[in-house]
Amino acid sequence: VLLEGLRCSACSWLADKALHLQSGVLDVSVNPATARARLVWEPSKVRLGDLLRVLEHVGLRPHPRAGEPAEQIALLERRNALKRLAVAGFGMMQVMMFALPLYVAETSGMEPGMREFFRLVSMLVSIPVAFYAGWPFYQGAWHALRARSVSMDVPVTLGIVIAFVASVWNALTGRGEVYFDSVTMFVFFLSLGRYVEMVARHRAGSVADALARLAPVTARRVRDDQVEDVQASELQPGDEMLVRTGEVFAADGVVTEDAEGRVDESMLTGESTAIPKHRGSPVHAGTQNLGAPLRVRVAAVAGNTVLAGIVALLERAQAERPRLAKAADRAAAWFLSRILAGSALVFSVWWFVDPSQAVPATLAVLVVTCPCALSLATPAVLAAATADLARRGVLVARSDAFESLAKATHVLWDKTGTLTHGLVRVEEVRPLRDQDAERSLALAAALERMSEHPIARAFLASGAVTSTAADVTVTAGAGLEGRVDGRRLRIGTRDFAQSWSGDAEDTAATEAAAASWVYLGDESG
Repeated sequence: VLLEGLRCSACSWLADKALHLQSGVLDVSVNPATARARLVWEPSKVRLGDLLRVLEHVGLRPHPRAGEPAEQIALLERRNALKRLAVAGFGMMQVMMFALPLYVAETSGMEPGMREFFRLVSMLVSIPVAFYAGWPFYQGAWHALRARSVSMDVPVTLGIVIAFVASVWNALTGRGEVYFDSVTMFVFFLSLGRYVEMVARHRAGSVADALARLAPVTARRVRDDQVEDVQASELQPGDEMLVRTGEVFAADGVVTEDAEGRVDESMLTGESTAIPKHRGSPVHAGTQNLGAPLRVRVAAVAGNTVLAGIVALLERAQAERPRLAKAADRAAAWFLSRILAGSALVFSVWWFVDPSQAVPATLAVLVVTCPCALSLATPAVLAAATADLARRGVLVARSDAFESLAKATHVLWDKTGTLTHGLVRVEEVRPLRDQDAERSLALAAALERMSEHPIARAFLASGAVTSTAADVTVTAGAGLEGRVDGRRLRIGTRDFAQSWSGDAEDTAATEAAAASWVYLGDESG
């Protein structure tokens, strides 16, 4: 379940507590780093709708994974947060401009009328900041108190409301100090911190969604020797589908005909080299066919594919809370209750000692001890680490992986073939006879530009494309043939490139085991 409105560790603790109080709930795990919750319940005792209403009662809007797309939810959440942040930032800058003269009013001889004018204008400018930009804090505090709990929003709301109300009273009566600059700055920096944390959380949560999108939404189904385009969700085990060169498999299956198929499975195995496929070879959803067109008998679709299993594993990890996050939740709940008790004690003491200092002293305690760093740091760090590892090709499948990895002293790999960058690159160019190496690379890149093969991408990455190939034809399992700058060329395997002349000269043959060689030839060899 996606949770819209989850902003801190205390919020996740509140949701966890509220759900555990429901009968029939077996297990609950709320991860503030990805705003996902994992629920295990007994349908005979409690319905999913009742559990979702409990989440709404504590101020969280739940979205089942089968419902509204996560991208739309994240976009709407970021857009609303950005608008409130803009209002808070603009209001803070304006109030600070009016507050600067008030800082030196007594020493500069400012007239009382002008001083009151600046105070009233500051009040008017800070109203949108306090009521619009600060509204999410008030909502969070209200839902927490209604659930008889305490979240980070409670001391934040108390600090904002007390400072704003006291400042309005002093501005209207012309007595005491005003804190409009402090109110606007407090709202702005808190909103900024939460926005940064939200962006990191959305990036981490999009990893599984990006993997799920690797499988195409349409497929070519074969019935009675007729090919028809259908939705991938319409495929059933036993159906036969046709996957042409360059297309992505929409389901798991088995190749049913003899063909020179080559499949890029790097998204599953990390192996950059395309894997040959023949009759009886298994293929998986999300992988790409780089060889001849293949007919595949569907074996698994939708949530039963290997890709779906990986996505489910990641979603489970994103919904689990690591031990570090659980410790932060407990610390936040403990700390918040003592903040409120300490603030009440400070107010009581100063009320008897000097009532005029009771409100400023209480505000100082609330603002200084606000556990923003404690509640935001843990989810933000976990979200940023998850997203950064995903960009580097490492998918986190266990929530406690970060803590365990910090204690690791040795790493063992079960297969060295997968320890690659996932991409092929041009390491060396060896021209035969008196050919120019740079020109040979440019000709090869012009031909490979017309191919979707992983090796072709290496030539494009080399930046050597200076010409355009024409009349290009592809020979599956062999290479490409085309015309570049008036010359007829072939690139691919040795036999294919040299078949015109039958030239057997090969200076790199003895090193074939150390690297993958691609051959370029023309009518002369």
